[in-house]
Amino acid sequence: MNFIEYLEDIGYPQILLNEVVENKNKYTYDFKSKGKWQIAPKWELKILQKILKDYLTKSYSKFNISNNATAYIKGKNISYNVDRHQGNSYFFTTDFKNFFPSISESNIKHKLVTLLNKETEQSISYILKIIFYNEKLQYGFPTSPIISNFVMKAFDDILQKNLETLFSKNNNLQYTRYSDDITISSRYKIDKQNLEQAIKSLIDDKYTYLKFNEKKTRFFEKYAKRPHITGLIPLEKRNTIGKKKYNQIKLNIHLLINNSSVNNDILFDTIKSLSSYLSYLYLVDTHSYNRLKNSFISKFRDNENFNKIFFK
Repeated sequence: MNFIEYLEDIGYPQILLNEVVENKNKYTYDFKSKGKWQIAPKWELKILQKILKDYLTKSYSKFNISNNATAYIKGKNISYNVDRHQGNSYFFTTDFKNFFPSISESNIKHKLVTLLNKETEQSISYILKIIFYNEKLQYGFPTSPIISNFVMKAFDDILQKNLETLFSKNNNLQYTRYSDDITISSRYKIDKQNLEQAIKSLIDDKYTYLKFNEKKTRFFEKYAKRPHITGLIPLEKRNTIGKKKYNQIKLNIHLLINNSSVNNDILFDTIKSLSSYLSYLYLVDTHSYNRLKNSFISKFRDNENFNKIFFK
């Protein structure tokens, strides 16, 4: 079954498919995030992209996503990426600049056509029109994550093999890529320059459209400074948000429980936003969530704000 047949099977109208893909400008809007203008789909295009994402997941993800990819994996949250590095002592982190938009149709079209081997010429044409805007992947598109994982599978597999060649397997060497964030860790000391060169050589050889971000490249020794990996710190057997973040959230809870104003931009200024963060915390660092709740429960058990903040 190709994508057009899949749409017919779920009852998505051909006339609507043509309307949306041929008039994408009409079904997108601009939004600003972290000081940069980005593109997002309106609901007509977003629904179609979500359908395509589900189709690609069912039909192609099993063989086209590397074991090193940890983002956008069904049933896994962000702690899945950090879990792989628990127990290690040396950490190397870096990322790619402007990751999604750097992946353009001209650079990956041939690769996608090869990977999506069930498609007809017509269905692949529709898929390309749905996933790209101005010939680039966009941050606000539901299809960009899975396409990036497909494209990066070879990168992940090659880098993993190169790292195994460079360093002893006894190092418990771990490599994960959470979207554009790369983390490499080891039980024993690893050479930062060798790691940087392994990544740069692969980019220069096969992925020239990717941009290595030297400004965000970090090397951590566990006992000198705790590494933050996608916002979490790996311990021996669990992950944590760290002492500094914990204390910030504890202060935040105290202020909002007591209806005090929050004027610090590192804190959440509403009960709703704080509760949303604690929902995330419950999933990725249950230990810290329970510690925070237990810090307040004896005094504020019957407090209305307390019960709104802590949902469990």
